[in-house]
Amino acid sequence: SRVAPIGVCLDQNAQSLTVEGGSFAVVAGSVRPTVTVIAASGTETTFQPESLSGCAPPEGTDAGFGLELCTGLVFTLPSQQFQPGTYSLRVTNPDPVGCSSGTNVDFTINPPPKVDAVAPGTVCSGGSVLVASGSAFQAGATAQLTCSSTTLAASLTSVNGAGSQLSMTFGPG
Repeated sequence: SRVAPIGVCLDQNAQSLTVEGGSFAVVAGSVRPTVTVIAASGTETTFQPESLSGCAPPEGTDAGFGLELCTGLVFTLPSQQFQPGTYSLRVTNPDPVGCSSGTNVDFTINPPPKVDAVAPGTVCSGGSVLVASGSAFQAGATAQLTCSSTTLAASLTSVNGAGSQLSMTFGPG
């Protein structure tokens, strides 16, 4: 099994995670597996998936048997419920199937980015490259520049390897 995305930030918004694998059981058309998120301390929190995908009766069984096996599921982690760190997840099928995933899958809850400074302090109307210095910037970061009621998304962003600088291109740059 695997989880995507492998890293999320829960500081401002809930985040959906997709678990891909196999044999996630749905019994009687509506009894679904559960997803348990396990903190490094051993604390466990259980979630119900919002959706399952790739579901079909097991090979050789009639659709009326009441069992489907799925290859994917989606569940949502609520905002601000978990501290940054590495977590594991386990999928447990409902009774009478009742088994759990053989190996827990790890994922990371990242801290929110912290901006200490942005340079240069002014931008050109034709476009500019701004560099934010701080911490916890992640690859794939997005940025917006807002002036009065106008918001412009960065056309290109890049993060240095240490996660301490985010370069943002607005307009042609």
